[in-house]
Amino acid sequence: MLETIKYDALNKTDFISRNLTYKVVDKTKIKSKLGKITCFKIEATAEGTLKKTSMIAYFNDKFGFVKIIFNNLDGSVIILNLDSVKNTI
Repeated sequence: MLETIKYDALNKTDFISRNLTYKVVDKTKIKSKLGKITCFKIEATAEGTLKKTSMIAYFNDKFGFVKIIFNNLDGSVIILNLDSVKNTI
């Protein structure tokens, strides 16, 4: 099930010609507020003419994305974590 997806995208900024790559690199357990969750680890990069960004995401079949780490163009890092799940049905 591990695969790599590559494609080219176009943007109107200095980050014009980018090569985007998404790769499922592992199946692992991560600790969260919901306990230990088995996830697929996904690594992604976007390379432009001037800069590079990256993302690491953890995806679970039941909960969806439980953790995402964004490394942004400006050097900042954003980390999103799933902290709770509510039944909406």
